[in-house]
Amino acid sequence: MKSTGEIKKWLLENAKDKNGNLNLSCLDFSDFDGNVIISFMRVKRNLHQGCQEVGGFLWQSHQITGEDLYQADQNVGGEFYSHKLDIDEYWKEEETYTIRKKKLQKITKQQLAEMGYELTDEK
Repeated sequence: MKSTGEIKKWLLENAKDKNGNLNLSCLDFSDFDGNVIISFMRVKRNLHQGCQEVGGFLWQSHQITGEDLYQADQNVGGEFYSHKLDIDEYWKEEETYTIRKKKLQKITKQQLAEMGYELTDEK
C-alpha cells in the first residue's frame, strides 16, 4: 500500500483541473464492498463536499473552519443528527434555514470604560 504522502503527490500531479484545483469529484465506489474514509483532511482554502450518495451512514464530525460551514439539501432516509449547542450558542431561525450562532456576551458600561471605551447613542 502506498503512503499518504505518495498518494498526495500522485493526486497533485494527476488530478488537478485547468484552474489548478485538486478535483476528486465523480469517483464511483458503488462496486466496492468496503467503507470509504476521507477523514483528517487539512485544506488551506475551501473544501467542497456535495452530491454524496451513500447506502449506509454519512458521518461528518469535528469540522473546524476559518469561515462558515454550509449544509443544504440533505435527503436523509433515517435520522438527521446535529451536535448539541454549547452554552454560548443559539439557533437563529430564518425563513428557509437555521443558523447556529455564538451568543453575544453581555458587558456593562463600567467594563467598557475599564477597557478604554465609552458608549454613545450615535450610530
